Amino acid sequence: MARPLLRRRRSAAWLATAALLAVFAASVAMLFRLKANNAPEVYFPADEPAVVYERELRKVFPEDQVLVVLFEGADIYTPHFLRALDNVARGLQAKPLINRVFTPTTMDHISGTDDGFAVGPLVDVRKLDHKTPAQLRAQVLSDRFAPGLVASRDGTAVAMVVRPEPLKDSTQRLALERETLAAVHSAGLSRDVVAVAGQVALDVAELHSMIRDTTLFVPMIVVVGLLLIWWLFRRWMAVAISGLTMGTVVAFTVALIAVWGRPYALVSAIIPPFMMALTIALLIHFMNALVHFSSAGYEGGERVDLALGHIRRPAFFASLTTAAGLFSLGLSPIQPIKTFGIVAGIGMMFMYFTVTRLLPPMLRYWDRAPWAASRGAANWIDHVVRWTARLAIRRAGWVALGCVVLLAAHPARRIASRAVQRTT
Repeated sequence: MARPLLRRRRSAAWLATAALLAVFAASVAMLFRLKANNAPEVYFPADEPAVVYERELRKVFPEDQVLVVLFEGADIYTPHFLRALDNVARGLQAKPLINRVFTPTTMDHISGTDDGFAVGPLVDVRKLDHKTPAQLRAQVLSDRFAPGLVASRDGTAVAMVVRPEPLKDSTQRLALERETLAAVHSAGLSRDVVAVAGQVALDVAELHSMIRDTTLFVPMIVVVGLLLIWWLFRRWMAVAISGLTMGTVVAFTVALIAVWGRPYALVSAIIPPFMMALTIALLIHFMNALVHFSSAGYEGGERVDLALGHIRRPAFFASLTTAAGLFSLGLSPIQPIKTFGIVAGIGMMFMYFTVTRLLPPMLRYWDRAPWAASRGAANWIDHVVRWTARLAIRRAGWVALGCVVLLAAHPARRIASRAVQRTT
């Protein structure tokens, strides 16, 4: 009787492990199809009235999303600098992503004549050597439109404004910024660049921030989570199955975005740390139950079954209510929020399935050592939880009053109030 049971447990354990690894491998493979895109266009559906109006407006008026490169220095009105800036501007204007580049040498100047008016360059590069920097500066500042557009009103800075063709995504905006800065660097003007601004630069900065935060915080949360598991339970098996479970749940959830064909936007970057935190919480709940029944003298499969029966119902309702709340975000008209809600909701249910269906067969067969919380670790956490619960129940009024006081005294609230007062 024992041998058939052992064979069934071995088969179930290997099947569960193979399923978990297969989902992980398939999810990682799908991640290569994921496209990072935080462009404004991805936040609203194509049939949104504001989007339709914007699309019709751009058929008549040019694109207003620009990239601005600001230069400061003592030589910005010298012939050498302006000639180099003109070469950069005309070289960029030949690029397929760029519609027009505005600088003091490419901007038009309208002047009156005896019989009407004449249109010519604000600064003619063919006549640069005939004027001093002070004269060139005065010529730019005397124009009606140039100050505030391609030059600062006090004459201390010069700007190059790049107006692109209609751009589809953040990748094209990134390529535009790189081409522009590469051209500036090749011309030897990088030392005078003091700022890069505009809607294009903002989108690229958000893209860099999204990628940087994902590559920084996801590994950090993995390390902290696994250290927490080790600190609490001091078992390599607990660390191994936690790492595999977290990796599979997060990879599966993010892969759903690629399968759906949605972009990985700034809102989507919340998914990896969010799902990791929830997975760690459920794993600790399960492992605490294993510790409890292990201390009661249960072993092997019986211990796993009792621990699973102890946590299954509360874990199911917690997962279900959390998933329901996330699914409600699917009603949002903002597309990345809608994607986040639906994908995270599915990931939440998959996390519950993984912990309650795939891990138990593995533990029934391979887990034979006793479970014991590390000395002081779980007890300290339990003590803090019991103390806060006791405080909230016995002093509910004082707790509520304290929350109100903290919210009223929050610095962000005071800053917002001052901002509203200045505006009004």
